[in-house]
Amino acid sequence: MSSLYLRRLKHGAVYYGQVKFRGKWRAFNTGKAGKREARAVLAGVESEIAAGRDPFHPRKYAGLTGLIEAFLSARKPFWARKTYVAYKETLARLRAVWGDSVASEVTAEDVTAFRESLAGMRPASINHYLRHAAAFLRWCVAEGHIRSVVKIEAVKAAGPGQRDYYTADECRLILQAAEGVMVKGVSLRLFLALLMTSGLRIGEATALRWDWIDPQRGQIRLPPEVTKAGRKRVIPVATELLAEFPAGGDRPFPFAVSGYLGKTWRAVVKRAGVRYLKLHNLRDTAAVGMILSGVPLPVVSRILGHASVTTTMQHYADLTGEEAPNATAFATALLRDSCK
Repeated sequence: MSSLYLRRLKHGAVYYGQVKFRGKWRAFNTGKAGKREARAVLAGVESEIAAGRDPFHPRKYAGLTGLIEAFLSARKPFWARKTYVAYKETLARLRAVWGDSVASEVTAEDVTAFRESLAGMRPASINHYLRHAAAFLRWCVAEGHIRSVVKIEAVKAAGPGQRDYYTADECRLILQAAEGVMVKGVSLRLFLALLMTSGLRIGEATALRWDWIDPQRGQIRLPPEVTKAGRKRVIPVATELLAEFPAGGDRPFPFAVSGYLGKTWRAVVKRAGVRYLKLHNLRDTAAVGMILSGVPLPVVSRILGHASVTTTMQHYADLTGEEAPNATAFATALLRDSCK
């Protein structure tokens, strides 16, 4: 006797049906989160079996367009609108590259063609599209529309010394644009200035407590439980900046890493008139600033909390031709001031 049962999958709960077909019990995904709709799908499968047809034969859609529509309609109930729009955009690109014909296998050449269509984007953006395409193709295989798919590898970030960061002038514009912007009653300018100069991760900065801060020595002492590597870190911070920290409460910055913080950051960057980078890139900005100011790599590595100086060298040490002249700015300023 056929039946329904609920399964909780990664993308949400969905009903599975179970029917006897050709002497064996077969389970299948109805694609429905509601029991009434799932019963209707189950009834359709039963009627197909009763008519002597194979309901589990790969369903025929009108090419890639039909597959995309089926995938989006199956996933839409479990997605936020933002996710749905992102997948729709990715699959529209996929269709533009591959056309509307559906092959039984997706080859490395197919994936390469799609990846080449994304040329010119940042690695993070390319991986964003590749992840969505991979999820769609896995669904096609699971539903029996495609026999096999080659593994889609993520692209690596740009090579050593190519980390995205803001220059000193861009940082000044950002801090000016953030003047007066408040998040949970605290100045966003102070928070951004801390990230730009300390190399703290966003989660570490929002977790800061007053007893971790030593304004006299100009230090922040992070306990092991809040660091990524699980080791305590001592981070030098300008005493002038620490003196501006707002008093009161358990934490200087009593807000969480959230979508609101991200939206506020985007608005500040737009007002400053500089290119948009993720808030996390302020950590790269701090690291490059330290290196260009003459701070030794082992010290930079220790401040950032890297497992070894090799990690720091891989990310930041190989400065490009544009950055190399800036590396002498620290020495030039030091000689000029010492000759007065």
